[in-house]
Amino acid sequence: MHVSLDSALGRQRRLNSVGESVLQIAPDAAAAYSLRSLTGGDPKVVRVRRDTGGGAGDNDEEDFTVSGILSGALVDFVGSGNDGFVDTWYDQSGNNRPLIQTTASEQPLIVEAGVFLNGVKSNKATSNDTMQNLQVSTDGTNANFGTDDWASGASSKLGAVYVGTVPADSVVTPTARAIIWGGGRGVGSFQLGGVSLQVVKAGTDGWRIMNERQGLSPSTMENITSLNTDADVVLYGTTDNREFTINVNGSGDTETESADLDVREGQALSLFGAYNGTDGRYYQRSSGGVCKECYLYAGDPVANIPALATSINSHYSIY
Repeated sequence: MHVSLDSALGRQRRLNSVGESVLQIAPDAAAAYSLRSLTGGDPKVVRVRRDTGGGAGDNDEEDFTVSGILSGALVDFVGSGNDGFVDTWYDQSGNNRPLIQTTASEQPLIVEAGVFLNGVKSNKATSNDTMQNLQVSTDGTNANFGTDDWASGASSKLGAVYVGTVPADSVVTPTARAIIWGGGRGVGSFQLGGVSLQVVKAGTDGWRIMNERQGLSPSTMENITSLNTDADVVLYGTTDNREFTINVNGSGDTETESADLDVREGQALSLFGAYNGTDGRYYQRSSGGVCKECYLYAGDPVANIPALATSINSHYSIY
């Protein structure tokens, strides 16, 4: 009897080598996004829009599970030589906080010229209207989950994880802070109350976690670590009020900042996009790259992030 790959994977837990799923190793994520299964089974992971250049099925959309990607159904749907764009990257944490982009021209790629990218790829923007990115939603329609929501009840403990590339040629302003994942626009004089992972690609790459502070002194707080690479990274940053930790590919440190964390920004958190607190976009501080997966943690579960990073590296062999 023939059993399809979809059926088989739908009944099989997708586990690591010791029998635990990713979110069993590092439980209670506030949000979790990947094109592989993080919880077991065969979850719906992404909704894709295809661009056939005006041909049959142009702008059609379809949801895909992990097995639908592995079987080639996603690439088949997009079609030979065509591009596929991410409308929704579904949250596997169980908290129903998908990453969304409702404007077609600002959707990042997942299939380029018929080739699956093994991640979600953003561009090097040339204007606000060309900044490809995804933002966190609570209803699948509106980008509405900001730093203030992320921090609610978290006792100033926040953690963000990014897995993927951020090449120098995908950063709009290499000598300035560029937003990778989180809330803010990377400008110290424009204070927001946002927390984000950022990078400066200026010869000596500076990976950082930064708090842009709303009308307070100092105007920013950040911790930075260096690693020069355009290849995949496992990057995470955490806060515990004044304690900021940054880690890239297993190396980093913790330092104590001079003031309390500010988490008042209400603008939705963004993957690859720079926004101010009033929904204004700021492409000059945006970044591109290919994201394999990304996570948010809040409160005591932030302590699970180092184990998560180890598990991620075991899967991808990044460092």
